[in-house]
Amino acid sequence: MWVLHAVPLCRAALLEAIGEVMENKKIKNIGMPKNRNTPRVAKYVMSIEEARKNRKLVLLAEDNAMNQQVITEQLNMLGYAVEVANDGEEAINLWRRNHYPLVLTDLHMPIKSGYDVIKTIRKEGIDQPKENGITRVVAITANALKGEEQKCINLGMDGYLTKPLELADLEVVMKKWLDLHPEAPIEIQTSVARSAEHHPKEVVPIQQAVLISYLGNDIERHKKYLNMFQVRGNELIDQISEFVKQQERENVKNFAHQFKSMAKSVGAMTLHESTLKLESIAQSADMAEIEELFTLILQQFNDVIVFVRDNYNIAI
Repeated sequence: MWVLHAVPLCRAALLEAIGEVMENKKIKNIGMPKNRNTPRVAKYVMSIEEARKNRKLVLLAEDNAMNQQVITEQLNMLGYAVEVANDGEEAINLWRRNHYPLVLTDLHMPIKSGYDVIKTIRKEGIDQPKENGITRVVAITANALKGEEQKCINLGMDGYLTKPLELADLEVVMKKWLDLHPEAPIEIQTSVARSAEHHPKEVVPIQQAVLISYLGNDIERHKKYLNMFQVRGNELIDQISEFVKQQERENVKNFAHQFKSMAKSVGAMTLHESTLKLESIAQSADMAEIEELFTLILQQFNDVIVFVRDNYNIAI
């Protein structure tokens, strides 16, 4: 049993102590999951101008920078060209100019939401020339709230995906609404595990099977996003730490929400579960419970850093 006396909460002291413990902790090497099917990676991606000319260009409306990069790369892996809007208002303005055949939109964005995006597209789309075609709109959200999917359908959305997006699920939606090769039917894995409960319960900081389901089977791509996660994760840890000290519960909730999605996108499932819990209790639990959970999150994040360093040769 390991005990650290640290009142008030001190990130530096905790990480130093964890580091000392981790030096004596041997982490087992992980192997690539056997017999796991993944969507096929496209050999060719159209340029944005080529895709626009052929009405195959996708608009992604997403305010989180890391999510923008991950989803853009996922779409490129499947062969799709994509333009990015940083919020709902920018997405609406881009759609008015370009009338994309498919829009993937986050629901909760600043200025204008994904709900505003679909309302505008359905209202103004009625008056568009027939040659512009119908714009399909698919919601992407990290908040799988009860009733939210039905709300999207009622507003006229054509699909609903939860973040982080698994490649196989994204591929199914893309082929349904914007198939690049309709003349060449391909057998698609219609669904891979949708939650941590369906993935193998490996007791490791990074679950390789989960990472592959989001980013494909490319070790260099894994390294790229694991490094990005470490950098952004450190920023989020510092911000949440300050919000916990100041007892700013709303900010604790909002930043835990960001952290949980990022953690899942790189297969850090134990960390994901803890940040999900922090998000859910931030506004109601005693501060002592929140501080205790945040201390656990610090430890789990450090476990991820050590694991990535040892298994992927990445250090920051």
